[in-house]
Amino acid sequence: MRASCTKAEPYRPSWISSWSWAPATRPRTAPLCTAARSTPKNTAPQPYRPVAGVTPELAQVVVYYPQGTVPATVYVDRELQSVLLPGQFTVLCAAPGAHTVESWFNDQPTYQGKQNPQQQLNNESAQTYFIQVNPGTTGNTAALEERARAESLLRNMHKQTRIINRASQVKPCD
Repeated sequence: MRASCTKAEPYRPSWISSWSWAPATRPRTAPLCTAARSTPKNTAPQPYRPVAGVTPELAQVVVYYPQGTVPATVYVDRELQSVLLPGQFTVLCAAPGAHTVESWFNDQPTYQGKQNPQQQLNNESAQTYFIQVNPGTTGNTAALEERARAESLLRNMHKQTRIINRASQVKPCD
């Protein structure tokens, strides 16, 4: 499939929705191109598969939320890494050393998980850690768990894929 382009029309404000409108910064002479529509990416849930070992330059952390009623916000070094719903997990890697890795329930509007971290994880090189988010509705309820128990619970979970990681200390686990 090919992309199609047309000459730009003079700018006229247009309402995209009842709450916002197109910004006036669109160049008046640039062509308007529409890329060919491709098939949507596979959005099927990604089940848990046992995580592989990690390189010596990194430590790996699997955060999982087996059951609960409210979303759990995951922070790494005071920055948003993910938001987990019950039955979801996330995998992250960071340089070895001390990092705060926490999950919080209903911490808005004060965002205690960002402002006052309470738990620190001393990651060792090439190690994998499992953190379980225990049920709750307020505060921080995360706890370290042994791999065998964690993976028995993770078998029925799916990877969180909708929130984009914003934690600057988190690295790809490749």
